Formats: sequence, C-alpha cells, structure tokens
Amino acid sequence: MKKHIESLPDAVMMISQNGEIIAANSLMQGLLGYSPEELLSKKAEDLLPKNSRAEYTAWRDRFFQATSGETSASVSHLEDTRALTKDGTEETFDISLKRFESDETGPCLIASFRSSKATKQATTQSADSERRDPLKEVSDKKRFTESVQAAVENAKTEGRFVAVLTVDSGQYRKIIDTLGRDAGDDYLRELVARISRISRKQDTMARLAGDEFAVMYQGLNDPDVVNKLALRIKSFLSAPIYIGEHSFAPRPDIGVSVFPTDADDAAALLRNADLAMHNAKKSASGGIAFFSGEMAERAEQRLTLESDLRSAIFKDEFVVHFQPFFQLESGSLFGVESSLCWQHPKLGTIELHDFTQVAKETGMATPIDETALWLTFEAIRKWKAMGHWPLRVVHSLSPQQLARPDSLTRQLRGLLLDSKIDPQHVSFAIHETDMPVPNDRLKALEEIVEMGFRICVDEFGIGASALTYLINVPVHTVKFAPGLLAKSIDDQQCQSVLAATVQMSHILNIEVIASGIESDAHLEVARKIGCDAGQGNWQCPSLKFEELCSAVFDGNRPKQNKATARDPGNKHEPVTGTLG
Repeated sequence: MKKHIESLPDAVMMISQNGEIIAANSLMQGLLGYSPEELLSKKAEDLLPKNSRAEYTAWRDRFFQATSGETSASVSHLEDTRALTKDGTEETFDISLKRFESDETGPCLIASFRSSKATKQATTQSADSERRDPLKEVSDKKRFTESVQAAVENAKTEGRFVAVLTVDSGQYRKIIDTLGRDAGDDYLRELVARISRISRKQDTMARLAGDEFAVMYQGLNDPDVVNKLALRIKSFLSAPIYIGEHSFAPRPDIGVSVFPTDADDAAALLRNADLAMHNAKKSASGGIAFFSGEMAERAEQRLTLESDLRSAIFKDEFVVHFQPFFQLESGSLFGVESSLCWQHPKLGTIELHDFTQVAKETGMATPIDETALWLTFEAIRKWKAMGHWPLRVVHSLSPQQLARPDSLTRQLRGLLLDSKIDPQHVSFAIHETDMPVPNDRLKALEEIVEMGFRICVDEFGIGASALTYLINVPVHTVKFAPGLLAKSIDDQQCQSVLAATVQMSHILNIEVIASGIESDAHLEVARKIGCDAGQGNWQCPSLKFEELCSAVFDGNRPKQNKATARDPGNKHEPVTGTLG
C-alpha cells in the first residue's frame, strides 16, 4: 500500500496506531512544505497546534478501539482542521480518514488532505451554478476542437507534436443509476480535478459525453512522452473516489492520437483518439491504446457492413449453406446442419459469426434470424419437391430468438403449416453456453417439442456442462464441441469423460454427434467412444444448396435404411446416400 499512495490524486499520509507517520506522498509537500522523507521522522500530532494535540490523540485512540477487528471501516471527515506548515503557519484543511490494515502496515489511518479554502471555493462555485452544468468550466467539444486546430497550426510552423487523449472512466452510469445525478456530478468534478492537477496551463480539457473526456497536450518536442502522460492520467484516475460512504474505483480506458503521425487536423485527431479508446475497451488488458491505421481500416469495414447489412435482406443476399453429418459405422448420410451466410456483392461470402455483433448493434438480429429460419424451411420444401425427403435437418436458434418465445413459436407454426412436413426430422440447436435455460425459454422449448420438433444441444462440453441440462431440458441430441476429439487423442482422461457422456446420453435416449472430425484419428476416437454420427471438414465441408444436391443426390436418390440411428425414442429413418 505504501508504494501506491504516490499515484493518488490527493495529498495523503499513513499514520500508525501509535501516531507515527509511516508513509506520505509528494503532494503533501505542496500543502505543508515537508518532503515525504521529513514527514517520516514525525508523529501526526507534531503537525497540529499544541492546544489540539491531546484532543486528537484521544480521538485517534477511540477510533482504533471502535474499529478494532475491522480491516476496513467507513470514512470519517474532519472539516476545518488546523495544521502547522513547515514554517510554522497555521492552515485549515478538510481531512478524510479511513482505517486500513495489512501485513505490511498493521492497523493504520489513511489521511487525505485538502485545503479548506479550495474546498469552500469549489462548494461556493457549485452552489452558484446549481441550476447549470456543474462542469461548465470545462470546454465543450466545439471549443475543444477549435483549440486543437489552433495548436495543430502552431505545431506545423514550430515542428512540434500535438497529442489528443480521450478518456472514459467506466463508472459514471453505475453511480447515477445507484446514487443519482447529484452524486454523478460529484464524481465528474473529481475526475476533472484529477486531470487538472496533472495538466499544464497550456493543456486543454473537454467533456465529450457522460464520463468521457478529451485532453490535448500541445507543443510537445518528443512524441514518446505521450505514453508517460497517458500512464499518469490512468494512474491518477484509477485511485478510489469517495462519494459519501461509497467508494468507486474508476477503470479508465484511454485512446491516443498524435499530430502529425496519425492525423493532420483536429477533427481527425479527435476521431482517431476516440476510435483508439474504444479499442482499449475491447482489449482484454484494457487501459491505453494508440491509434493505428489498422483501426481505421476496421472501422471503415465495419461502417460498410452496417450500411450494407440493412439492405441485404431486401436484396436477397442471405443464403443458407449445409454441412452433412454421417453415420459413423456405415458412412451413410445422417443429416445436414444449416448455417446462414451473407453473399456480399464486394466482400464475397461472410459467415454468420462475422456479422452477428453488427446485426445486434444495428437492430437487424431479429429479421436476420427470421430470414435464416425461413430459408432453411425453403430448402426443406425444395428437397421434398425433389423427392429427397425425409432428411434430418439441424438449425441453430439464437439467444435472441429464445428470448422472444411467442414470436418464435408463431413463425414455426406458420412454416410447419406451409411446408406440410413431418416435424420430427427437424432439430433446433441451442448453444450450450446459453444454458441453463430460464423458465420462460424452457416453456418455449417444450412448446417446440410439442409441435413435434426435436432439440439439440450444440457444442456440448465447451461451457459448464451439467447432467441437469440433459434431464431438465427436453433434449434429443447433443453435439460435442469441436476440439474435444482432438484433445482426447492424447488425453485418456478426456476420452474417458466423453465415452461416459455418450453412455449416459444413450441411457437417456439422447443421440450423440461428434463434430470437428478432421482426420482418421478423430474418426477412430468418435467410433471408439460410441458416437452415433460425425461431422467435420475432413468428411465434407459446408456446401451451398445446389452443391449439396449435386454431391449427395445427383442421379442417385438415397434409399431408406431399415436400420435406424440409436434413438429408441424416435423411429424416423435417416437418408443413406453417401458422398461420391
């Protein structure tokens, strides 16, 4: 803890249970005149006027006694407390005290000092602007952009650098949702104060939105200093902020853009810094991100996808591909799994997982889900007309579809009525990570089963697999997650777990499909552990509708196999055609 207080934005010292000062940061020197080293030779009462020392000592003893056994207690505030500076002058401070205890320090107090004059001045200003934006003194985006552009013009003639940093603290929404907007304003004021303390007079700060700020550093001779500036902002903003009895720890994400390397005008600098900040948010490590050309390319591609995705449905650019899976013993066709793809006119085939997030953020997820389901049934209708039915078809349902059970079941009834097929040949897959299934979605699955459809758990084993999933949910099929077969080749324990899962599933009348078969070794393991069917690019990749028909059905209508899959609960027969 001692080494961390230097990064705190306030003047702070740590006081032991017997009153000795055991740590202090350099900001204390600005308030009292003592260096941290000089303070370590003193007791806290030495900094108080003589007539206040006995009262303080008694208060300290009562405080430690009252909080005995606690490693952390609420914050106590002492307003207008008199203390002596190094030259003997009395000054008044507002002091926040909090008990802290660790193996390094033992029981101690963390004392945070602020000048009473500064606090009262801020309080007065806040009261005067009660009906106005409490951050009125901070530039808005328009004024900030103008300042950055002026700095850029100066930098062009002087051969210097300008850096724009955008900062998001990540806690503002949580605070206003729990404590209200007044508390949120106090939080923002503290953020502004902290950034101001480590900024020069010529630097400019603006509030962009919420707790998102921008800071400009101009007249820089060395661009390498920008990383140090960003680290300093992150360090100062990461310290806890106390609002009443509540403590909040900001988690700042910072984006950086520098003139002239990243942009040559203010608008582009700010845009690039904001883009970098959002990349910092997405990063697993978070923190600080510097703009790069790759970010701009990804952003442009994303913008193109968003725009094109809105019209893709009306332009009939979505298609369904199918990947077969086969009986492991005979090699005969067991069924197909459908997957939606986007035939982009310029970018070619885009798989669903590459535009799922964009679809969610643009509000296109629902119509795309409905389109995928309609296209799958349209393929079934064509197969039926061609005489290639029955054929097992597996179609994945998204979490968004399951979250709208009434809409989903209504669409399924319509498709079933229109296609006039036996629903037992169609399975709907739910991803294992979407389990356990909430009650409202479980009712939807039960209603789907009542219609005659089947339920498949996809990528079983990738999440927190549980036996209760297979008992509580009306499951007919499980598909092992890709990669499990490969792992089980050299991992006997993994192979034993998979074999036991297959045995358990068969006892429950649940069939098992092995996915991710990419070699003879994978196929051998899948057969050894008793899987009913297998799927993988080694056997057959995902195919367009026409390609599937050509490969599997061309000139040779599959004959029905009297030997059904291991599925005592359902006597439908799979198609037995094989790939030529």
